[in-house]
Parts: sequence; structure tokens; C-alpha cells
Amino acid sequence: MSRGFSMIEFGILLAVVTLLMSIFVPSYWTMSNKFLVKRTSEQVFNLMIQTKSEAVLRGQDLWFHIDNLPNGGGQSRWRALVSTSKSDFSDPLFELADQSFVDLYVDMNHSSMQIKFDRLTGAALSAGTMTFKQSAQNSQGVGIKTSTGSGRVVLCQFGDFDPLLGEC
Repeated sequence: MSRGFSMIEFGILLAVVTLLMSIFVPSYWTMSNKFLVKRTSEQVFNLMIQTKSEAVLRGQDLWFHIDNLPNGGGQSRWRALVSTSKSDFSDPLFELADQSFVDLYVDMNHSSMQIKFDRLTGAALSAGTMTFKQSAQNSQGVGIKTSTGSGRVVLCQFGDFDPLLGEC
């Protein structure tokens, strides 16, 4: 009566484990990156909603800034800030910065890297979209749209990224 695995049994087990790993590891990597895109976009969206509320609460125009984002979008160590000044954000009211943001492709098509929120209505006074993707080549992602007409801030998706979000 022998104990343990024979070399043939061990070889078969190793082949099955290798096959399963080759199937599940790339899928896990994709899901992990999609989660990072969604989490980051939701954090920035929530900061914008908080900025809308704070502008009305304080009775003061507030500015939402994106700092260190390359021209034309890209991957860098960017951060989102909220301040009371259009040009001076050295002492922000709120700040959102994370090392994991470096791995994302982010683009913002507002006329400048800032959005003004009105003190009376909390409305966004700059129309445009901020997009978050896994890479520049990726056609799927999440966007945050602001509208000057309605003053709304909307979280949306493009390229069938997340069926629970509306289309941009």
C-alpha cells in the first residue's frame, strides 16, 4: 500500500492547476482594474456632489481643481482639490489624492482643469466631461458630466463598462 501521489498523478494535478490559473488570472486582473476605475470615478463624483452642497451651505463660490493632470489626459500622480479661490489652492477645503490614481488614464475636457460651483444653487458653472479608463487605448470607462444649463453632475459609463450606470 503506497502513500502519497505518484509522479503521473502529480503531473496531472500540476497541469490542471496551470490550466485553471491561465484562465482565471487574466480575468482577475481585468476585474481588479475595472474596480479601480469605478472606485476612483465614484470618489471624484462624490467630491463634486459634496462641493455643490458646501457652496450653498457656505454661501460662497467654490472651485473644484484637478492638479498635475497632463495636457490631453494621461496617467500621472494627479489629485482633486476644492478651494475658495480660482487660482490659489494651496490651502484646500477638501483633497482627494491616492497612489492608485497613477495607474488610471484620466482626461478632462473642461476649458480649464477646474469647475466653479455657484454659491446660490450649487450648480456647476462649467460644462464638460471627466473620463476614467484603464488605459488610453481602452474604449470602456466611466465619465462624470457637468452641465451649465441644469447645473447637474452625472456619473455615466461608455463602451458597456457598467450596465448599472447610464450611458454618457
